[in-house]
Amino acid sequence: MIRKRWALLCLALALLVIVVPWVMFATLPRTTMYQLTRSLGLWKDDIAVNIWFISAFLVFVAALLQFPFKEEEAWTCDCGYDLSFLAPESENCPECGKSLQLEWTATQIQYSRKTIWRIRLTALLFFIMSAFICLGLIAKWLVKVAGA
Repeated sequence: MIRKRWALLCLALALLVIVVPWVMFATLPRTTMYQLTRSLGLWKDDIAVNIWFISAFLVFVAALLQFPFKEEEAWTCDCGYDLSFLAPESENCPECGKSLQLEWTATQIQYSRKTIWRIRLTALLFFIMSAFICLGLIAKWLVKVAGA
């Protein structure tokens, strides 16, 4: 659960890293933004390039937090009790009484629905990260071409 929160936080930060500079450049006067970026040691073009790479890194961290792909069938309870031989109808851990939400699959090789969803989400996050890296490289190339 903690990993899920960190992944959502990384995704939110990635979105903010992209949106906030564009909103600032669109709303603040050009001289104010020039002074702000100069005082930070950044130029407008550097920010335009680096936001894509920073966002790609944050999306990469969110994707990494989805690993490892273990079956979500909860073969052990949080208290450490082995649930391997528990009946599929059981709703509580016999050791600590914690409520269980087990999803039984037809075979051991087959992943549960939660795991399949996580695999698809991770693939999507890696695709988004790749797109951000490509946009960063394109922005870097455009800055280089415009400066030449």
